[in-house]
Formats: sequence, C-alpha cells, structure tokens
Amino acid sequence: MEGVKIHEFYHNINGSQVTGTSPFEIWLNEAVTVHVQREREYDIFGHDFMRLGHVIYGRMPATGALALDRAPSSMAVEPEGFNTTHELVSAMTYSKAPEYVKMTEILIGKENFVKALFNYHTKYAFSNATSGEWVDEMAVYEPEGVDLRKMAHGWLKRTGYPIVTVTEQNFNEGAMKVTLTQTGFEEKKDDNSPWIIPIVYSAVKDGKSVASGVWVLQTPQETFNIAGLSESPDFISVGCDWSFYGEVIDKASTTEQRFIQAKSDPDTINRYLAFQAILDDEKFNLVSAYRDGDKDGLVSVSEGVVDLYGSVLNDDHLSDATKARFLGIGSSCPSRPEVSHYYWALSYAQKSILKAVGKKYIKELLNVWDETAKNSSINNRNLKFAVFSAIRASGEVDSEKLKGMVRPLLEADNMSDRG
Repeated sequence: MEGVKIHEFYHNINGSQVTGTSPFEIWLNEAVTVHVQREREYDIFGHDFMRLGHVIYGRMPATGALALDRAPSSMAVEPEGFNTTHELVSAMTYSKAPEYVKMTEILIGKENFVKALFNYHTKYAFSNATSGEWVDEMAVYEPEGVDLRKMAHGWLKRTGYPIVTVTEQNFNEGAMKVTLTQTGFEEKKDDNSPWIIPIVYSAVKDGKSVASGVWVLQTPQETFNIAGLSESPDFISVGCDWSFYGEVIDKASTTEQRFIQAKSDPDTINRYLAFQAILDDEKFNLVSAYRDGDKDGLVSVSEGVVDLYGSVLNDDHLSDATKARFLGIGSSCPSRPEVSHYYWALSYAQKSILKAVGKKYIKELLNVWDETAKNSSINNRNLKFAVFSAIRASGEVDSEKLKGMVRPLLEADNMSDRG
C-alpha cells in the first residue's frame, strides 16, 4: 500500500503535469514513476529485501518479465503499433522500462539523473512530451563514448534482453582482466546492433569490495581491466544489484569461487543469485538420481550445500526479511530448464534439501522459530515460514509439537499468519 501511495502521488508530476504525447509513451508515465516509487520503498522497507523482490519476479520461470519478453507475443516497451490499448500496459511497462530508467541513472550518475529529471519536468510542465525529449534531457549528461539516444532505441524499440557471459578472468601484476561477451541482439531484424549495457562490478576479497565501478559493454566482446589490486581477489561480482535487465552467465569462476561468493558477496543480489545457482545445480543432481531409480529414500545432499544454507541462516548482517528470500527453498529450478517438467522429482529434491539442512541445523532453526514467533511482525513473518519448512522436513520434531507450533498461527489476528 505504501508503494501505491508513493506511485500515485508522483503521478501528479509525472503523468499529469507532464504526460506522454501519444499512447506509445505510456511507458514514460509509468516507468519513471515506478523508479521513483522504488527509491522510496528502499528507504522504507530496506533496499536488499525490495530489490531481491524485483529480481525474483523478473527471473521467474514462465511468468516473470524475462520469460514474457522471450515469448512470441512479446511487444517492445514502445511498440510500432497495437490492437487494443491494454497491450501497451504490460510487464514491459512496469519491469523492463523501469530497469531501463535505472540503467540510465547508473550511466549518468544519481545527481545528474535528478538534475535531468528536474529539467524535463520544468521544461515540459503542463504539456506533453515524447520519449525522445525525455532521453534528450538525460543525454545532456551522457558520459563520453556512450550514445544514450542509441541506447534508448535498443532498449525501448526491441523485445528481448542481453545475456552477458563472463568467459575469462586473469590476474597478473596487480591487475585483473575480465572478458565479457553479449548475445541477444543478433536475430533482431530492424536493429541487430549490440545492446549498450551498464555493468556494475566489484572485486571482492575476504568479503569486502577492494575495487568497483561501472563497465559499459557496447560490443559483442570486450575485455575490461581492474588495476591497482595488491592481490588476486576471491571473485569478481558482475552486474551488481542487477545493474542491467538481463542475465549473467559466469563461465570463468570455479566451483569454489561460486561458493565463496554465495557466502560472502557484499552485493546481496549477486550473493542470492550465486546461492540459487548452486541450489539449482544440487536440485539437478538430485532429480537425476531420482530418475535413475533412487526413489525409496532421500538421496544424500552435498555437505557444501548444507553448510551454505547454514551460513545464511547464521548471518546477522542480513535482515530477517532478506534472509527469508534466501532460505525459502522452492521446487523450481530456473537455471536448469531441462528438468523444469520433472515436477515430482523436483519436489523430491526440495524435500531432500530441506531434510538435510533441517537435521544439521535443527537447534538453530528452532531458536529462530521461537524468536520470530515471540516477536512476530511483518518483517520476520516469511522467515518464520521458511524455517518451519526445514523443521517439519527434518523429522527431528514429532507431529504433536509441530501442531503446537502451527496452532498460534491459525488463531492469529492477521490473515498473513493464518495463511
């Protein structure tokens, strides 16, 4: 509800005082407003928790923004035409377009973005404006070598999104060279030029960022350099805070580096994505075992995955709401679509992981349950549900005690607890 109030209030300026020239500019009214709404929600509810929500929705199989943007029926943010006006209001309007606005802000900087937005609203007050006129105000502050008008055309006029692959990482004499490639533009008929992509990066050592910045990938392949490093970092975090609408595939990091990132990346978004990628690999292995005939008992879950769960459970730096995003282990396997239709096997994999972590961390899980049950609030409610799933699957708590744990929820005053 807070988000709705912020959104509709800002429409007094963006969408009313200044509004799009034609129905095709509906994205301009909505995307900028969503961007401002999100900034305020970060302040109220916590940046990591809210941003993870955007990322989880965007990457959701079948129904998330990325999946819809790949569908045959997908339309560009600003399409060439439409059959009915409701086609102009979609996931592209409220997810892809706000991410484009965020990418623009990353490239020109927050202070310049605020100036450009002020100039736009002042210049076109009580009148109509086009997408191009909005971009023109942003382009006043564009960095050298980056064409924001060309960038806007690529992101607003085309469907799809880039997939950035980290193909190589080499540390030598105080510098790390990172090679990136991009795909997702080649098949475009009207414009098959590469995407212009802001990639926020961070070199991480012992859980701390020792170098960071923004790379701008504008070609199919480019090698970037991180200089001034006293030693090789543990890993390079690429696309921090989901800095661009798309996917990152890391083919240069080792399995050990992925586990380190999932435990210690100061960027919560990339830590979460590394965590989920490891879980997906584990689910894939468990599904394979199930398909090979191991159906009588739950197969062994790797100790590394169990320890990874524990590192998040015991991490006091994560808020309860953010921690719940990590520990809510589902039955889907987004990064391994080849097993997405093995529903029973995926459910089996989910139960196997929950049972394994439940057995090892039963004391910690019960402590978290007691604390969240005693001080139940909207901030820790999802964590309470996440740990209960592991407690129930562990087999370490008898049915009567489980019923006793659930009973206060069923008698709660709020519907969220009863649900």
